[in-house]
Amino acid sequence: METKRNIANISRKTNQSIQNMHHFMSNSPWSARKLLDRIREDMMSRGELAEGVMLILDEVADEKAGEYSVGTSRQYNGRQGKVDNCQVGVFLSIAKGNFSSWIEGEIFLPERWFTDEYARHRQRSGIPIERQFMTKPELGLQMIRRAKAKGVPFDAVACDTLYGRSTSFRDQLAGEHIEYYADVPCHTRVYLEQPKIGTPQNKRGKKATQQRVLFPKAIRVDRLRHHPDTVWQTVELRTSERGILTSDFAVLQVWTVRDDLSRHQETLIIRRHEKKCSYTLSNAPHTTSLQTLARRKSQRFFIEHDNQSMGGMNSRPPDGWLGNINGL
Repeated sequence: METKRNIANISRKTNQSIQNMHHFMSNSPWSARKLLDRIREDMMSRGELAEGVMLILDEVADEKAGEYSVGTSRQYNGRQGKVDNCQVGVFLSIAKGNFSSWIEGEIFLPERWFTDEYARHRQRSGIPIERQFMTKPELGLQMIRRAKAKGVPFDAVACDTLYGRSTSFRDQLAGEHIEYYADVPCHTRVYLEQPKIGTPQNKRGKKATQQRVLFPKAIRVDRLRHHPDTVWQTVELRTSERGILTSDFAVLQVWTVRDDLSRHQETLIIRRHEKKCSYTLSNAPHTTSLQTLARRKSQRFFIEHDNQSMGGMNSRPPDGWLGNINGL
């Protein structure tokens, strides 16, 4: 496409009636689920994707002027960097080297879409009556499990902070022996040694009854950039338009504590690139090499590139595309 990739321009390019195109997208009984399954099968038939594949979880938004398109609500639009009226889809990609492709997608339905006020919207949009509210991490976990059940061979899963800050999401992946590389916010608190849990023995005042972390003191991950235990190494990641892309990485073994005070040991990976730092928690084995940790942590670049380029020159998908990826 040399112009905006909307229904009108696709109609002109393919010499199809625009009315037929709209009917096909909105009313024809084609199965989005079967289409996604076919795409996944085509990808998996490629011999080079038999091993060394990453699953990348991310989301993308499509701005909307009205409020009747399925899932439309005032919510965060990552493309615009602000809260706006839009649809949001959660996508799962496979990636290896410089290759990546979507294989799964689910539309996110905000909680308000399950209220009595939106009953008519749900019926008009064809949302199944058994559909229930699911958070974005829950949708992502559902798609990862589906890919695993379908036999997609992958080494690990990578995701951004929206999913990584969900301890439940990370714990469920770990519980299913799925290796993850989950970005976390800079204010995430960790411990450099195993925390001791207990009830404080107050010398004065009311006797404490609630357990908590007694020691050591938690530290923000962004404070670890200059910690004495932090050792930086430069890693070559991939080729780019400017040559070999390199970044500085540091790896530390840390502990995190959940709301129920359960303790979990995770690997913290810090990437420093052009004076900016990102922070990732992983359950990768301690024997995993720095090169492997760095490359898997950085693989999310490709789905972000897909999300930006899928609409061609204008970085915009076809009108109405998101309402048709949920396989309703």
